[in-house]
Amino acid sequence: FNGETESASVTYRLATTENVAEAVDVYLEEVAGGYALYFMNGETKTYIRVYHRTDGDPGYGKGSLELVTSAPAEALSYFEDADTFIYDYDGNNAYYMGTYSTYTTFSVSNTSYITGDKAANIGVTQFPAYLYEIAEGGDEPDVPDVPDAPEAGDVVTAPEAETAYYLGVDIGNKLYITGSA
Repeated sequence: FNGETESASVTYRLATTENVAEAVDVYLEEVAGGYALYFMNGETKTYIRVYHRTDGDPGYGKGSLELVTSAPAEALSYFEDADTFIYDYDGNNAYYMGTYSTYTTFSVSNTSYITGDKAANIGVTQFPAYLYEIAEGGDEPDVPDVPDAPEAGDVVTAPEAETAYYLGVDIGNKLYITGSA
């Protein structure tokens, strides 16, 4: 994901890194209908919004991702089959955050790529974003000497609100979300 949003002359960006020391803590917030994902950008909650592009938007009909500073109206649901979060805009079209085997940045894709007869695509050609646990006790994990082989714990299979996690994908090397102003 290489998008950005501006708020009060501050530009917020989301990027990826292989170095777990650069990853930001991502939190779940319970909202009506599900969850919102956010990270702290200084003192500002910065939400990761997944949405469906409507008529008139560039890329009409596709899922998209942006950063906002107020809780998005669209709630995310936890999708147990893939241990990830989805945004379902009409009961038929759902989107997940993740990436493809050819990319090193985050994108938003329809869950049809990882469900049904395409479920085997998870971890092969489609890589959903997972929440990774921070080391026990809430401490930062030890940063390895070799930055391209970070370890940040296991995929979370029972996420809890107001708990810090890393958001990332595993395409042979793990990529983590970073956020900055």
